[in-house]
Amino acid sequence: MDKRIKIGAGVLLAVFALGLAVFAYKGGSGKGVEIFALKVSGTEGEENIFRFALDTGTMTYVQEAEISGQTFTLDSGSFSVDEKGFQLYSETDDVNSLHFVKNGEYIFPEQYLCEGEIPSGSVFEAVCSYEAQGVKGEVSFHEDGTYEESTADGEVRKGTYEREGDLIHRTQEDGSADLDFYVYGNQITNSFYKKVK
Repeated sequence: MDKRIKIGAGVLLAVFALGLAVFAYKGGSGKGVEIFALKVSGTEGEENIFRFALDTGTMTYVQEAEISGQTFTLDSGSFSVDEKGFQLYSETDDVNSLHFVKNGEYIFPEQYLCEGEIPSGSVFEAVCSYEAQGVKGEVSFHEDGTYEESTADGEVRKGTYEREGDLIHRTQEDGSADLDFYVYGNQITNSFYKKVK
Protein backbone atom coordinates (compact mmCIF):
# COMPACT_ATOMS: atom_id res chain seq x y z
CA MET A 1 0.00 0.00 0.00
CA ASP A 2 1.21 3.50 -0.82
CA LYS A 3 2.66 5.26 2.26
CA ARG A 4 0.62 8.41 1.49
CA ILE A 5 -2.62 6.41 1.58
CA LYS A 6 -1.68 4.88 4.95
CA ILE A 7 -0.89 8.31 6.42
CA GLY A 8 -4.06 9.80 4.90
CA ALA A 9 -6.19 6.98 6.30
CA GLY A 10 -4.59 7.50 9.72
CA VAL A 11 -5.34 11.22 9.62
CA LEU A 12 -8.95 10.56 8.57
CA LEU A 13 -9.37 8.02 11.37
CA ALA A 14 -7.94 10.50 13.92
CA VAL A 15 -10.24 13.28 12.65
CA PHE A 16 -13.24 10.91 12.79
CA ALA A 17 -12.37 9.82 16.36
CA LEU A 18 -11.91 13.46 17.41
CA GLY A 19 -15.25 14.33 15.78
CA LEU A 20 -16.99 11.59 17.76
CA ALA A 21 -15.38 12.78 21.01
CA VAL A 22 -16.43 16.38 20.35
CA PHE A 23 -19.96 15.24 19.42
CA ALA A 24 -20.29 13.29 22.68
CA TYR A 25 -18.85 16.21 24.66
CA LYS A 26 -21.05 18.86 23.04
CA GLY A 27 -24.21 16.95 23.95
CA GLY A 28 -24.29 13.95 21.63
CA SER A 29 -25.11 10.42 22.65
CA GLY A 30 -22.14 9.98 25.03
CA LYS A 31 -23.35 8.40 28.27
CA GLY A 32 -22.27 9.78 31.58
CA VAL A 33 -20.96 13.12 30.29
CA GLU A 34 -21.52 16.06 32.64
CA ILE A 35 -20.70 19.59 31.50
CA PHE A 36 -20.06 22.50 33.87
CA ALA A 37 -19.56 26.09 32.71
CA LEU A 38 -18.24 29.38 34.08
CA LYS A 39 -19.26 32.53 32.17
CA VAL A 40 -17.08 35.62 32.44
CA SER A 41 -17.73 39.02 30.85
CA GLY A 42 -14.88 40.08 28.58
CA THR A 43 -13.33 43.50 28.20
CA GLU A 44 -15.55 44.51 25.28
CA GLY A 45 -18.82 43.11 26.61
CA GLU A 46 -18.46 39.68 25.02
CA GLU A 47 -19.06 36.63 27.16
CA ASN A 48 -16.19 34.19 27.62
CA ILE A 49 -17.08 30.65 28.67
CA PHE A 50 -14.89 28.15 30.48
CA ARG A 51 -16.10 24.52 30.48
CA PHE A 52 -15.32 21.24 32.17
CA ALA A 53 -16.64 18.08 30.56
CA LEU A 54 -16.44 15.00 32.78
CA ASP A 55 -16.99 11.62 31.14
CA THR A 56 -17.80 9.09 33.86
CA GLY A 57 -17.71 6.27 31.30
CA THR A 58 -14.02 6.77 30.52
CA MET A 59 -13.16 8.73 33.72
CA THR A 60 -11.58 11.46 31.60
CA TYR A 61 -12.12 15.22 31.44
CA VAL A 62 -11.55 18.10 29.04
CA GLN A 63 -11.28 21.76 30.05
CA GLU A 64 -12.04 24.30 27.32
CA ALA A 65 -12.31 28.06 26.94
CA GLU A 66 -14.52 29.83 24.41
CA ILE A 67 -13.09 33.31 23.94
CA SER A 68 -14.25 35.76 21.25
CA GLY A 69 -16.01 32.92 19.42
CA GLN A 70 -12.95 30.63 19.32
CA THR A 71 -12.67 27.44 21.37
CA PHE A 72 -9.38 26.36 22.95
CA THR A 73 -8.54 23.20 24.88
CA LEU A 74 -6.83 24.26 28.10
CA ASP A 75 -6.35 20.91 29.76
CA SER A 76 -7.33 17.26 29.69
CA GLY A 77 -6.67 14.12 31.68
CA SER A 78 -8.31 11.60 33.96
CA PHE A 79 -10.14 11.93 37.26
CA SER A 80 -11.22 9.88 40.25
CA VAL A 81 -14.33 10.37 42.38
CA ASP A 82 -14.33 10.73 46.17
CA GLU A 83 -16.88 11.65 48.84
CA LYS A 84 -16.43 15.43 48.34
CA GLY A 85 -16.05 15.60 44.58
CA PHE A 86 -13.25 14.51 42.29
CA GLN A 87 -9.49 14.69 41.81
CA LEU A 88 -8.11 15.74 38.44
CA TYR A 89 -4.95 14.18 37.03
CA SER A 90 -3.79 16.46 34.23
CA GLU A 91 -2.02 15.01 31.19
CA THR A 92 -0.42 18.35 30.38
CA ASP A 93 0.40 20.15 33.62
CA ASP A 94 0.88 18.90 37.17
CA VAL A 95 -0.17 22.33 38.46
CA ASN A 96 -3.64 21.67 37.08
CA SER A 97 -4.03 18.44 39.05
CA LEU A 98 -6.66 19.95 41.32
CA HIS A 99 -9.26 18.62 43.72
CA PHE A 100 -12.77 19.81 42.86
CA VAL A 101 -15.60 19.94 45.38
CA LYS A 102 -19.04 19.08 44.03
CA ASN A 103 -21.87 20.83 45.85
CA GLY A 104 -25.27 20.38 44.20
CA GLU A 105 -25.03 21.74 40.66
CA TYR A 106 -21.75 23.57 41.32
CA ILE A 107 -18.10 22.47 41.26
CA PHE A 108 -15.01 24.43 42.25
CA PRO A 109 -11.31 23.82 42.95
CA GLU A 110 -10.93 23.36 46.70
CA GLN A 111 -7.53 25.06 46.54
CA TYR A 112 -9.17 28.27 45.26
CA LEU A 113 -11.26 29.03 48.34
CA CYS A 114 -10.38 32.46 49.73
CA GLU A 115 -9.10 32.86 53.27
CA GLY A 116 -11.54 34.64 55.57
CA GLU A 117 -15.13 34.02 56.60
CA ILE A 118 -18.38 35.25 55.09
CA PRO A 119 -21.20 35.64 57.64
CA SER A 120 -24.79 34.74 56.79
CA GLY A 121 -27.10 37.53 55.73
CA SER A 122 -27.59 39.62 52.62
CA VAL A 123 -25.09 42.33 53.67
CA PHE A 124 -22.12 41.93 55.98
CA GLU A 125 -18.64 43.04 56.97
CA ALA A 126 -15.92 40.64 55.83
CA VAL A 127 -12.37 40.62 54.49
CA CYS A 128 -11.17 37.71 52.35
CA SER A 129 -7.75 37.20 50.80
CA TYR A 130 -6.48 34.99 47.99
CA GLU A 131 -3.47 34.18 45.85
CA ALA A 132 -3.94 33.33 42.18
CA GLN A 133 -1.07 32.71 39.76
CA GLY A 134 1.34 34.46 42.11
CA VAL A 135 -0.84 37.56 42.51
CA LYS A 136 -2.17 38.24 46.01
CA GLY A 137 -5.44 40.04 46.49
CA GLU A 138 -8.01 41.06 49.07
CA VAL A 139 -11.76 41.63 48.89
CA SER A 140 -13.58 43.71 51.52
CA PHE A 141 -17.36 43.59 51.84
CA HIS A 142 -19.24 46.28 53.76
CA GLU A 143 -22.66 46.36 55.40
CA ASP A 144 -23.76 49.21 53.10
CA GLY A 145 -23.67 46.77 50.16
CA THR A 146 -20.35 47.95 48.71
CA TYR A 147 -17.09 46.09 48.13
CA GLU A 148 -13.55 46.84 47.11
CA GLU A 149 -10.99 44.44 45.73
CA SER A 150 -7.28 45.21 45.59
CA THR A 151 -4.34 43.21 44.30
CA ALA A 152 -0.66 43.36 45.14
CA ASP A 153 0.06 44.83 41.69
CA GLY A 154 -1.95 47.96 42.61
CA GLU A 155 -5.24 47.28 40.82
CA VAL A 156 -8.31 48.39 42.81
CA ARG A 157 -11.93 47.73 41.84
CA LYS A 158 -14.94 49.04 43.74
CA GLY A 159 -18.66 48.57 43.40
CA THR A 160 -21.77 47.08 44.94
CA TYR A 161 -22.71 43.50 45.76
CA GLU A 162 -25.93 41.56 46.20
CA ARG A 163 -26.23 38.14 47.77
CA GLU A 164 -28.58 35.61 46.20
CA GLY A 165 -28.44 32.33 48.13
CA ASP A 166 -24.95 30.91 47.63
CA LEU A 167 -23.97 33.53 45.03
CA ILE A 168 -22.63 37.02 45.54
CA HIS A 169 -23.18 39.14 42.41
CA ARG A 170 -20.92 42.17 42.01
CA THR A 171 -21.24 45.28 39.86
CA GLN A 172 -18.31 47.66 39.42
CA GLU A 173 -18.66 51.42 39.83
CA ASP A 174 -18.77 51.90 36.05
CA GLY A 175 -21.79 49.54 35.83
CA SER A 176 -19.92 46.57 34.38
CA ALA A 177 -20.26 43.12 35.91
CA ASP A 178 -17.47 41.87 38.13
CA LEU A 179 -16.80 38.18 38.79
CA ASP A 180 -19.43 36.57 41.01
CA PHE A 181 -18.46 34.66 44.13
CA TYR A 182 -19.81 31.28 45.18
CA VAL A 183 -20.27 30.80 48.93
CA TYR A 184 -19.38 27.38 50.29
CA GLY A 185 -19.82 27.03 54.04
CA ASN A 186 -18.46 30.38 55.13
CA GLN A 187 -15.79 30.76 52.42
CA ILE A 188 -15.94 32.12 48.88
CA THR A 189 -14.41 31.43 45.48
CA ASN A 190 -14.76 33.15 42.10
CA SER A 191 -13.58 30.03 40.25
CA PHE A 192 -16.74 27.93 40.14
CA TYR A 193 -18.67 26.14 37.44
CA LYS A 194 -22.40 25.44 37.19
CA LYS A 195 -23.78 22.25 35.66
CA VAL A 196 -25.29 22.89 32.23
CA LYS A 197 -25.75 19.25 31.09
